[in-house]
Amino acid sequence: MALESRDMNPTRGSSFSLMARLLLRASLAVVALVGVTVAAGAQGGDKANIAEAVRADLSRLADLERSWYEKNRAFTTDLRALGFTPASGANITMAYASTRSWAANATHPQL
Repeated sequence: MALESRDMNPTRGSSFSLMARLLLRASLAVVALVGVTVAAGAQGGDKANIAEAVRADLSRLADLERSWYEKNRAFTTDLRALGFTPASGANITMAYASTRSWAANATHPQL
């Protein structure tokens, strides 16, 4: 009869399964939160990498313009004459160039 009374106790069996369910749900929530955070960070990281690649392209363009200026005493808007092609996939256009300065614009479809 003592075994029957233990089996009949609804709190012992159900409280354990309730606690197990709560722990399982909490664990799944933490795993889901970590997954979402990692995915969001990866997308942000991709944009940061693209922005860094565009910055590197513009830095290389500046070096090429300096070399051009040393030879010709003027800057140029002709990217082909500089031998410049963006490695980042950016669209880089020259706004102007003169004997004293130059300006370029850069856009990227993923930024």
